[in-house]
Amino acid sequence: MSERVRELYLQVLKSARRQFSRGLDQGGDVAAETARVLDLFPDLDHPPPFTVPEPKPSHPLLTPLSAFLKQHPDLVPGLAELAPFLPWTYNYAPRADDPNLHERMGWFEFIGPDAPLHSLELGFGIGFSTGNVTYRPHIHPAAEIYCILAGHGDYHVDGEVRRLGPGDFSYHAPFAIHAAIRGDEPGMNIYSWTGDVVTLSKYVDEGI
Repeated sequence: MSERVRELYLQVLKSARRQFSRGLDQGGDVAAETARVLDLFPDLDHPPPFTVPEPKPSHPLLTPLSAFLKQHPDLVPGLAELAPFLPWTYNYAPRADDPNLHERMGWFEFIGPDAPLHSLELGFGIGFSTGNVTYRPHIHPAAEIYCILAGHGDYHVDGEVRRLGPGDFSYHAPFAIHAAIRGDEPGMNIYSWTGDVVTLSKYVDEGI
């Protein structure tokens, strides 16, 4: 890993943390969970040793992601340069009703059980999706926050629907059924997990 990639990695993570910290002003569950996340953060001025995994240059998400970041270079400063060096992922099983979903949504985790900055208490990353994506109902045992940076969508949480966009936050309690439907604009969000951050998400059968 080059020193430049390491510098960018910490720059992007610090920027994401600053934007995520606005959740402290939201009140309620969002503020409480944001405080919990920030308490679990490593010291980014004196981080432990870490290595960014090798990139996957053929990942199909990189083309739309790069185009999006060229249009929004200041959304997360440094991410446009760093993104090609990150192994973006999508770890759900393929869906017969949406077989190319892995080409239109994915994420990278900065902190977590398998992340460069290892933690068994916190997951923290950035997610991206192209336009016209439905992130179908799913659950996980971790508590989660979405800090929405770009794009608008209908966010379903335990039967309630809210129209959210940049600057909004969405809290998902452990095992809450949640989903998101995006229109024709790409979306990007910062996300956090606390609690059981090892058990992966799984889709549920309830449709939207």
